[in-house]
Amino acid sequence: MDVLLQSMSSMFTPMVIVLMILGVFIGLIFGTVPGLTSTMGMALFVPFTFTLEPVQGISFLICLHLGGVSGGLVASTLLGIPGTPSSIATTFDAYPMAKNGQPVRALGIGVIASLVGGILSFIALATISPIISRFAVQMGPFEFFALIFFALSLLAVLAQGSMLKGITAGFIGLAIGMVGFAPVDGLERYTFGVLELKGGIALLPLIMGLFAIAQILSEIRAGDKRQEMNFKVKGIGIKMAEFFANKWNLVALFGDWNCLWDFTGPWKWDE
Repeated sequence: MDVLLQSMSSMFTPMVIVLMILGVFIGLIFGTVPGLTSTMGMALFVPFTFTLEPVQGISFLICLHLGGVSGGLVASTLLGIPGTPSSIATTFDAYPMAKNGQPVRALGIGVIASLVGGILSFIALATISPIISRFAVQMGPFEFFALIFFALSLLAVLAQGSMLKGITAGFIGLAIGMVGFAPVDGLERYTFGVLELKGGIALLPLIMGLFAIAQILSEIRAGDKRQEMNFKVKGIGIKMAEFFANKWNLVALFGDWNCLWDFTGPWKWDE
């Protein structure tokens, strides 16, 4: 507790607060633009921190990363294109809600979910991360198999409406993930002698090809369907009653800050 209080006293200084706000603003820009990620933003702005004190530089980079991760929901909501890899699931519900004339409400829900997820993740990192780390290093083949089996079982939930399409997409994902060196034994797999494939298929180009190009082609095929809307923006677009009515949904989302998946009640986005 003494270390925590001392750290908070070092952070809440005028210079650090200004750098934190600047980092969030820059991170939001990197997260909003599809193809730019928070990792890329941190890599570009690391030289900027060389002249800063350690607390100032680390606070700036952390806030840049948080802004970049949260900023991905803007492009996902308004364009249907994930701004960052962590905001892929946001396109499934937020973009239809924006097309139905509620973009401000969708962005408000996304910001609130990101805030709650960030706070809960910080609490988990500060409290139970040592326990989780000790458990993680003891995982063996059986635990890895159970973890992968659980991840694959989610296909049954995600493939609502067409199980064949879901299973096909799952096999395609497995095939893409097996390209390159194996993470366990370093065995070269499915590279076909191509040097560029030895490092695997990068996630960012894959996302841009699957989501951005598909969305752009869909918009071109649909033609010009512009319509003007008058939005009355008040607050963050949602009411406190809605926030407390979906408190358990927000708690369930803290593992993935921008995953606004399958809200129930007043936040049912496809209504």
